[in-house]
Amino acid sequence: MTDGGAGIPSDILPHLFEPFFSTKGLQGTGLGLATCFGIVSQAGGTIQVDSQVGRGTTFKVFLPAADGASDATADSPVPRDVAHVLVVDDDARVRELTMRMLRSEGHEVHAASTVAEARRVLDDGSVPLDAMLTDVVLGAERGTDLLEPCRRIRPHARIIVTSRYTPDPDAAARLAASHAEFLPKPFGRDQLVKALRGGAR
Repeated sequence: MTDGGAGIPSDILPHLFEPFFSTKGLQGTGLGLATCFGIVSQAGGTIQVDSQVGRGTTFKVFLPAADGASDATADSPVPRDVAHVLVVDDDARVRELTMRMLRSEGHEVHAASTVAEARRVLDDGSVPLDAMLTDVVLGAERGTDLLEPCRRIRPHARIIVTSRYTPDPDAAARLAASHAEFLPKPFGRDQLVKALRGGAR
């Protein structure tokens, strides 16, 4: 992929794929290229970037060759298990991106940006819920405060906790006690689906 734009300064190039790094201020999440890099890396590939200021930028994506032809065809869609998922994140852009990824897999999604909003969904018996995906930091609140009520109210729901920071021993013990799974940010659709299905355990 090549453009003839302004190019990327050499001091910014090393940071392109860092999570939450952005040159757009509040208008950018810093997740786009990080997510792309995560997806490509998960597939065993890599991304190379060549850029010259004033001349443009080229991104090259290298993926390993498949071992064999896929059995799936355009006329034979892969069956999917529809899940009802509660997404809790105070960052509207991250929340919407996560919801889009889940909906693209055919899942039903409920959204919350605070602990109180999430509790209303958990407490509503008319809302089916198979999984809860919550960020650790919700403004001044903590998403981990939802672990106990979710496990008590929705005992069969899968709990997935996300953060760009690795849990310390105390936090890891709390996740284990709630049978919650940790999903590091940023994550791509494949990583999200795998966590939802319990494949990362």
